[in-house]
This record gives sequence, structure tokens and C-alpha cells, in this order.
Amino acid sequence: MKIKIIDLLNMRARNEEMPKQIKVGCCSEVFTYNGNSYTADDIPLYEYFNLFNYLNAEVEIIEEDKKIEKISYDDHVGIDLSEAVCNKLNEVIDALNKLKADD
Repeated sequence: MKIKIIDLLNMRARNEEMPKQIKVGCCSEVFTYNGNSYTADDIPLYEYFNLFNYLNAEVEIIEEDKKIEKISYDDHVGIDLSEAVCNKLNEVIDALNKLKADD
């Protein structure tokens, strides 16, 4: 997913959850959010760039792999999912999560 640096600043101003890691389009460094600012090798993002000149620069959000959540029959009552179907889907989800973990 890509957003602009100005959008990151707006997220911070609204106290929204910040992406853990980003990569600025014009730089090969990966910046990690430490709760206060983005850094790469302990150097803050603003020391790499004059952010005023890069407000419209795109950043790529590097997302962490998330496990697929299992589904519950109780949560889907009335949607015509049988308990057997839920159990089979959960087996598939377990297999996919195991494959993702093995990579």
C-alpha cells in the first residue's frame, strides 16, 4: 500500500495507529516507527530528507504477515454456513498459516 508523507503526518496529528515500517519511494532504506518517529539505523527520517520538499513523496507501507483468522459457526448463524463447512474452512486456514510460517 502506498500513501504520501503528508498523509503520514496527518495520521500522526489525528493520533491514529502508525504503520510499523515504511519505505520512501526515492530511498532504499526501510524506516521503522519507534513510537515517536521513523528511523533507519538510528537516523531519523527527517535527517534523510527535507520533509517540506517531500510532502507529496510516496511511501510504501511494509505490512507484517498476519495470520488468517479462523471462523466461528456461532458468528455466522443465519448465513447458511454449516458447522461442517466452518470446520473444513478452519482446516484450510490452519494449513495456509502453517505454509506462511514455513516461508
